Amino acid sequence: MTSQTAIPSHLDPLKDTIPLLDHGYIKYIAHLGDDLTPLEAARMSTGNPTGTDAVKDAATRDYLWRHAHATPFEMAVLQIEVQCPLFVRSEWHRHRTQSYNEASGRYMEMPDIQYLPESDRLQPQSLTNKQGSEGELSVELREEMLQRMNAEQRLVRENYEWYLEQGLAREVARINMPLSQYTRFRAQANLRNWMHFLNLRMAPNAQYEIRVYANALAEIVRKLWPETWAVFEEHTLKATSFSKTERSVLTDLLEMALAGLTPAEREAKIAEIAGDRLSKGRLREFVTKLS
Repeated sequence: MTSQTAIPSHLDPLKDTIPLLDHGYIKYIAHLGDDLTPLEAARMSTGNPTGTDAVKDAATRDYLWRHAHATPFEMAVLQIEVQCPLFVRSEWHRHRTQSYNEASGRYMEMPDIQYLPESDRLQPQSLTNKQGSEGELSVELREEMLQRMNAEQRLVRENYEWYLEQGLAREVARINMPLSQYTRFRAQANLRNWMHFLNLRMAPNAQYEIRVYANALAEIVRKLWPETWAVFEEHTLKATSFSKTERSVLTDLLEMALAGLTPAEREAKIAEIAGDRLSKGRLREFVTKLS
């Protein structure tokens, strides 16, 4: 399937409107704070300076995020504008930690733009995922489906415009509009909650369409807060967790692999394998996790 995993290289995510899908976009509006903002908030309790020692700042930022001391990251804020199909909007608005204002079909005529997916987006229902799609349909069948989708969209639009021409109130004329209808809204949230949104919506099992928007939003966040993005990517986005039972299985596997070694020898062996990928402090934490 065609996938928009990153914005075109010639676009600046802080200056340019980023086109998405067939008629959608995401656009940076405003932000508050930089990579030092969460650290300044966290150090209110200690009075230690921020911005004078880059190494200490980086270590503090990493410590805060990996130990889930996340409230300081709520001091940075991002506001964006989004144009997307209604079904993407519905998934987006499930994130109730954001503030929204949306274009209203009661006050204005709804725009004549509907989402028509690319041919390779049309896939069968997944047999293993009740909310997903996978596999392939024939080219001929996909073409017929696209023709039918387009015909349905045009018929609904023609009826909508006819209702308005007859003087029907906009708030009633809109009620049959399809989920493919594009809408537009602004969203604002703090950095902590944007990263939570991205962790869910960039995941491989997220619906393709909202994943496209999340990937573009990630470029905006990454450019505004590159150091914070790095710790988010390290400890959340590209990390994983284990259940109690999974951890016990992993522990058993390690016991088998390290059988006969003393605790000190085990720690030395783990340090040898880790090499320079972990600092001394994080190595100690890792060994504790494995114990």
